[in-house]
Amino acid sequence: MPPKMIHTRSSLFNLIGYAAAEDLVALWLYDQFNYVVIPSTNKIGTQRYEFVLVDASKKQGTYKNRKIYIQVKNGTTSLKSNDYTPLLSNKNEELWLVTTAVSIDSDKSKKIVQYYLDDSRNLIEKNYSINKLLDFAFDPHNTNILPASISQFVKYFKQ
Repeated sequence: MPPKMIHTRSSLFNLIGYAAAEDLVALWLYDQFNYVVIPSTNKIGTQRYEFVLVDASKKQGTYKNRKIYIQVKNGTTSLKSNDYTPLLSNKNEELWLVTTAVSIDSDKSKKIVQYYLDDSRNLIEKNYSINKLLDFAFDPHNTNILPASISQFVKYFKQ
């Protein structure tokens, strides 16, 4: 008997675990913004970020000098931006906070938030829908780049 089909796409996060959620975020950021993960920055037990990405797009033949810090929570832990925004010390840095189930700064509508400093060192916040991440996960064109820890579950969802 085939497994029961799942109707709610966000249930994917209940199945994939925290490491696969981090992988999914890293792949989505590469797809959307050309950000590339630096594998050695993925440290177990870090409190401030999961890993660092760099902007892999080229400007006038050279790569941009931009660090992107990522914090991903897949479960019942909320995120508070004030715990992470001190990582931003100049305009060549970004911070992305992602929560798949709870909230950022007690706002349940915030699931993916990008933070950066403008030229005047003002903190800028840009919100993204969690559906952007889910659209990426369920896009058939992305099947071949998704790790097995994600792709093994995608087939059980009604498209």
